[in-house]
Amino acid sequence: MNINTSMRVPEGRIGWRGLAGAIAASVALLALIGCDGSGSQAPATKNSNGAELFAIPAEQMSHVQLVTVQPANLQRTLRLTGAVAYNNFRTTPVISQASGPVSRS
Repeated sequence: MNINTSMRVPEGRIGWRGLAGAIAASVALLALIGCDGSGSQAPATKNSNGAELFAIPAEQMSHVQLVTVQPANLQRTLRLTGAVAYNNFRTTPVISQASGPVSRS
C-alpha cells in the first residue's frame, strides 16, 4: 500500500484554519443571540432644539436656579505644544558689498 503521508493531517489536530473558522462561527452566533430584540428598547433621540415640559419635585426646587440663556457662537482656540526653531535649510548665505540685513522684495 502506497500512502503519501505528507498530505495527511495528523489525527486530533484541527489546525489554524479550523480554529479560525470555529472562532468566527462562535462570534457570529453570539452576535445573533445578542440581537434578538427581546431587551428593552432605547427611546428615540429627540430634537435638542425643541422645548419640553417636565416636573421637578418640590424638595429639589430649592436647589434649582433658573437662568435665561441665548445661543451664541463660541470662539475656537487651538493650542499646541512645540518649539520654534531656526530652519537652516531655508536660508541662503548672502555676500554683498553693503552691510545690513537682506530682505526679499
